[in-house]
Amino acid sequence: MPTTCSAHRCTNRAKSGSNIHFFRFPLNDAEKLQLWLKAIGRKGFVPNAGSRLCSDHFKRSDFYENPGGSYKLTLKTDAIPSVFQLSVHSTLLPTKLFSSEPQEKKKKYVLSEDLAINLSTKCVPADVEILNDSCLSTPAKSPLIITPSKRSFNQLTLPSPKRTPTRYKRKIKLLQQKVRRQNKTIKTLKDFLKNVRNQGMLSAEYEDIMLDKFGGMSAEIFKHELKNIGRKPKGRRYSTDIKEFALTLHYYSPKAYAFCRSILSLPHVSAIRNWTSSVNGEPGFLQEVLTCLEQLPKDDKDCNLVFDAMAIKKQIIWDKK
Repeated sequence: MPTTCSAHRCTNRAKSGSNIHFFRFPLNDAEKLQLWLKAIGRKGFVPNAGSRLCSDHFKRSDFYENPGGSYKLTLKTDAIPSVFQLSVHSTLLPTKLFSSEPQEKKKKYVLSEDLAINLSTKCVPADVEILNDSCLSTPAKSPLIITPSKRSFNQLTLPSPKRTPTRYKRKIKLLQQKVRRQNKTIKTLKDFLKNVRNQGMLSAEYEDIMLDKFGGMSAEIFKHELKNIGRKPKGRRYSTDIKEFALTLHYYSPKAYAFCRSILSLPHVSAIRNWTSSVNGEPGFLQEVLTCLEQLPKDDKDCNLVFDAMAIKKQIIWDKK
């Protein structure tokens, strides 16, 4: 599996040629590990040996300055991840804080324009109170809207992303590929039936059976299974239809025949070889050997025929009879 970043909503992955580095969690240092988990802010996340955190979540000061100008990044022993970017949905939502005051009437407090905040007058309702600089201890860099509530930011539910056109294109591509494969399978079966019929290996009767989803053969196989229930493989008897079916299926695909034989009580492959083999075992030169030698390439080594002789000598042997 590719190495990915464990930070929330971070999509960085380990790729060849990428300048992003990934670091392991300090599993051996419990105190430092708690600081890392607190900085990440993922509720219920438990890192393991394969969890990683990318270099985008660390400051430049968290790395050692490597001599020689090498780009290999090395974290300092006290480095804590501190760079995290909020998602677009979370930045658009107002931040809600806890409040112990009674919620008789909700009021919104917006920072004044003296602190370089560009707010439109149409966005401020009539019951909004404008705060001056004296009411704030530190200046803010972005518009801050505070609303009394008991719901924290971590409990906010973000809307799920909608389907993109890329996903629809991928789905269309998979469906088109499935249709092409089905059409190819149908065409292959039709071509096979045509070739077998032309070679005289399949009669018109069996062709109708195969085109009719093996209607008649299914009944024959069912009778054969009932007949051979409880019999040992050596005690099974096969009808002519089962033998022809086994020969045709094994000729088309030996792997398909092996799969069907694991379910049905079909003949062994050695039995099929015995049915189809024909060897002349008479004494003398075998015609099969001469035919095989004729098929060898001319540039092969010559065959050497050796004739052995048996020595015969005169000898008198006593016969008991």
